[in-house]
Amino acid sequence: MYDSNDTLKMIYSDTDIPDIFISEYMPSLLDNQVKVYVYCCYLAKNRKNINEMVLANVFKMSPQNMVDLLYTLVESNLLTKSNTDYRLTDIKEIELRKLYKPRTTPLAEDLGKKKDIISSINKRFFQGVMPISWYTSIETMFKLHKFDDDVMYSLFSTCFERGKLKKAYIEEVARNWNENGVKTHFDLEDYYMKYKTMRETSTKVAKKLNRQTPLTQYEEKYVEKWVKNYGFSFDIIELALKTTTKINNPNLEYVHKILTTWHKNGYKTKEEIKKANRKYRENKSTIPSKKKNEVKEYYENIRNENQLVLKTRLQEVYQKIPTYHELEEQMTELSIVTLSANVSKKNELLIQIDGIEQVLIELLLTNGFDKNYLLKIITCTKCRDTGVLPNGLACSCRKNIKTNS
Repeated sequence: MYDSNDTLKMIYSDTDIPDIFISEYMPSLLDNQVKVYVYCCYLAKNRKNINEMVLANVFKMSPQNMVDLLYTLVESNLLTKSNTDYRLTDIKEIELRKLYKPRTTPLAEDLGKKKDIISSINKRFFQGVMPISWYTSIETMFKLHKFDDDVMYSLFSTCFERGKLKKAYIEEVARNWNENGVKTHFDLEDYYMKYKTMRETSTKVAKKLNRQTPLTQYEEKYVEKWVKNYGFSFDIIELALKTTTKINNPNLEYVHKILTTWHKNGYKTKEEIKKANRKYRENKSTIPSKKKNEVKEYYENIRNENQLVLKTRLQEVYQKIPTYHELEEQMTELSIVTLSANVSKKNELLIQIDGIEQVLIELLLTNGFDKNYLLKIITCTKCRDTGVLPNGLACSCRKNIKTNS
């Protein structure tokens, strides 16, 4: 039975939670991690052991799940593990050590303006209560990237407007700006102009492909290469996009191969590309119709044979690894969900899909198969068993065809 004195003691007592936990640790923790940490503070205050089984019973979790959760708190330096139980870490002391460790930042007189801009960032984006660790991070970014003060302010402003005022994200944006040569306000304006062109091009590409959602991060890398590396304007990109009407399930990888071929051939304008295409059509029209049919039949046979081999391989894998097919179906369902998901949810789903793909590869390897065993079989990688290169010219593999003409 409960003692009335114990009940009163609980009613009138409080468990202290360090402010440094709220500002530095809590924003990056999951709900259950915060709950368990607070309960651990309660146990420590009452001189009770922090034990996995006790916590598992309190939070209605399996012992293994609780062990995993406590491990994340240990990795976050909130707990330390002894032989039989856990202890709270003195996170105040940890943060003090970070703050007062020997520093290699510029001298105080050199930081006069930097102190002003850091103060402005603190007031504007953190309401005057910026976590201590941010001061060192900002000074480090100044030192690494050599940003002007207004560029550093713009960095926080940009991330704040995107709703991503997180250290890892801001440092990633800072690295990206640095890699693109941003140091001054003028550099940043030039970068934004190029970025705006990239975004507009990406939007146009998505619209031409009838996409309901924006391009993914990986697809935007293609667009960036076409614009920055190849120097193609949108009218040339659009010309390549029009070729996707001839294939099923068009994708940017197909378009990228076409544009890469044009780039390697030195084409700079639409006129050069159209001229090359006309020349190809003229050469193609000289081929006798009988030979055309034989060429078409030749590549159809290759594709059918390869498809039959792949089907046999699939049956072999499904028979030896029953779970393989189930995981494939799960991955397909997730892929369908991504079509209607928002950008944030879509990225989460893509991470799950990547994880399943890795599991499938491991299953193949551990069962004696090559990791590429179930990839689409292609005899000629240049034309992908069509006889026609992305630029519209005949592939060199046609010389293997034996015709009656």
